[in-house]
Amino acid sequence: MRAVVTILVTLVLVAIGWFWWRSDTLGSAPEVRAAAEMPLPVITGDFERSSGECVDTVAWASVHARPWQALSQSYSGALDVCVEVYRNLDAAGASDDSYVALVTGAWSTGERVDSWWPWEGRDDQPDPILVRLTLDPAASGEAYAASDPTAAACSATVPFAPVALEDASAVTEPPTFISGTCGGDAVRGRLAADGVSWTLSRPEEWDVTVLSYGFEVPAGASPQVSLEVDRVGVEG
Repeated sequence: MRAVVTILVTLVLVAIGWFWWRSDTLGSAPEVRAAAEMPLPVITGDFERSSGECVDTVAWASVHARPWQALSQSYSGALDVCVEVYRNLDAAGASDDSYVALVTGAWSTGERVDSWWPWEGRDDQPDPILVRLTLDPAASGEAYAASDPTAAACSATVPFAPVALEDASAVTEPPTFISGTCGGDAVRGRLAADGVSWTLSRPEEWDVTVLSYGFEVPAGASPQVSLEVDRVGVEG
């Protein structure tokens, strides 16, 4: 009889612990929120804006399934992305012109639905977003670099000036800033003389992201930087 009571008590404690664990996950998961204001870089160095463009309202829908917690969370929202290209005037007169392209994303979550998995909720779908820059003409030789977000710390808040252009090092060591609840993956993909790409999964986990691409082109070349934003694996 004592053994039976011990087993029952143990099962009750495990159940209490499991429900507490599930509730804690629900409480710490990303909430519905409007897009943060898209910050522009603070320029204290010798930089001049060259060009820019935006891709507005890229809709996304993701699912974060946690089978061990019988939990499935469905999210939907939108992403606004802008690229701003700046020329480093310190390099004026050299054989190559130096530039840095800053790609700033403002992420919003319009809906969150918590469900019991697998009875109501759907399976995991992180809905990765691909951000791609294309450069024409291509950078000179090996004179290019880009943000590696896997090496960047993720911030829980967005400061007034998440990125500053202070000196020529912004071209060779392009600045990076990411913020949010930080539970997604942000990785750099293809990096080449004619552009770069990044993939960010679980859009609900991000508030503001700033990724950048530094490059040099022949003097007077007037480079064109094109921005594309797509949901990976989703047509249309």
